[in-house]
Amino acid sequence: MRKQTLTDVRAPGSWRAAWATVHDDGRLTVEGQSLSRGADFFEYEWAFTIAPADIAALVTALGGSAGDDPLALLATLYEGEARVDLRRLLDRNGVRFGFWSRVGD
Repeated sequence: MRKQTLTDVRAPGSWRAAWATVHDDGRLTVEGQSLSRGADFFEYEWAFTIAPADIAALVTALGGSAGDDPLALLATLYEGEARVDLRRLLDRNGVRFGFWSRVGD
């Protein structure tokens, strides 16, 4: 398993992080969590899962070529954008994915 931190933003009363993992079975996940304290506590978690057969399409969507490391390409994407709309990028490029999210309290 290989893991890459994509973002880790901390500010007074809030934290937002995202990371990508290539798992031993070949699937790739991009996961994130957002926590904030204001009038109420808020937590949001999410995860995209891309099957091994669809990673080549992800690499292409990220501007890479065959054999490029998807974790490095994702890290570059997240470095260049304050907020990444990964769902839009995947949808626009026909990359199949699974999605999960949870809002906590």
